[in-house]
Amino acid sequence: MAIASSIVDRLPMTAGLAYLVIGVLIGPQGSRLIDLDLVADARLIEHVTEVALLFSLFSAGLKLRVALNESRWKAPVRLASVGVVLTVVLIAGLAVVMLRLPWHVALLVAAIVAPTDPVLASEVQVTHPDDRDRVRMALTGEAGLNDGTAFPFVLLGLALVGAHELGAFGWKWLVTDVMWASAVGLATGWGLGWGIGRLVVYLRQEHDQAHGVDDFVALGLIAASYGAALALHGYGFLAVFAAGLSMRHLETEAQPLEDHSVGGSGTGDRSGARSSVQNLTRKVLSFNLQMERIGEVAVVIVLGALLRLNMLSGIVLLFALATFLLVRPLVVALSLWGIRLSKTQAALISWFGVRGAGSVFYLAYAIGHGLESSHAAMVANVVLPTVALSVVVHGVSVTPFMLAYSRRRGIKSEVCTPGP
Repeated sequence: MAIASSIVDRLPMTAGLAYLVIGVLIGPQGSRLIDLDLVADARLIEHVTEVALLFSLFSAGLKLRVALNESRWKAPVRLASVGVVLTVVLIAGLAVVMLRLPWHVALLVAAIVAPTDPVLASEVQVTHPDDRDRVRMALTGEAGLNDGTAFPFVLLGLALVGAHELGAFGWKWLVTDVMWASAVGLATGWGLGWGIGRLVVYLRQEHDQAHGVDDFVALGLIAASYGAALALHGYGFLAVFAAGLSMRHLETEAQPLEDHSVGGSGTGDRSGARSSVQNLTRKVLSFNLQMERIGEVAVVIVLGALLRLNMLSGIVLLFALATFLLVRPLVVALSLWGIRLSKTQAALISWFGVRGAGSVFYLAYAIGHGLESSHAAMVANVVLPTVALSVVVHGVSVTPFMLAYSRRRGIKSEVCTPGP
């Protein structure tokens, strides 16, 4: 794919679509070079998708050079909060009506397919830190936040099928799984990203140390923030996104200092600090993007190898299309009510609710944490075709849609070539 990337960039498809085809060809429906069983190999699948999500979420945070008090955050925050709740409710209703699933199983299905994906949606996300486009900002921020906000609903679904403790009147779920875990995840990631970022810059400026280890800074910060959040019973995915966002935010802290300094060596020191931060975040992001692409390969090939022909029933595919064409636009319209967006921008945000690695991770997580085999089969037969169809329809449409959008705005498109 590295060799053929220039060709793929010109086609109405993404690399993910090619990986999906490869996965099917080498899976049980093809040559059987890979024979994964969703139940027996649930832990392996969970960890593969988990690692891919960590790199992608960290990259998403690093790309967003947007001050936290800017109005551009309204869209992603609403999509990741109000939007996730609405998505879970509407998809659960569809699953009950269209697929005749028991309501508790339908809720679990809805929670698993609710989050949009940071791994497979990189073509519609912010392409570099100076990208101020509202569509890309909304989709990037949403994908970074909603993997954490969907997790409580996955746990709620598991509780309703008897695989997780809910507590009397749901108190444990509300206090521990919603409020505590979300707050701890965000606080842990932000604190570690800010602290480690400043420490590395300090060592480089004051002691001429910690040079040439940007890949280790990325790996270390991802591991530290994820591990610390889990140890404190917080959401690790939120922590990793917040860590990347916090490290990038160091630049916005340095900018006012540089702009409002007047003469003297202090100006040079502050300018040097900002340059050091920019150099660090640029190199860390460059390394992380390469790891993110490797993760995409692994996740989508696993997805293709898990697909079975008997999963591709007409009613399930119709259900999947309904989530893309009915639920997503309605959720976006309600969540973003009052936010100024053009019709084109609203339409693109509505269409590119890409499902991917997050849904595969939550599916494997549920199976590995006590979901009964009978329920696992029902859930998998809906989730996997939905994600696969998303890879196909969104993969085919992303290049022409985003190129047309870029031309309309009069900017050079960077759909398939994300940079630092």
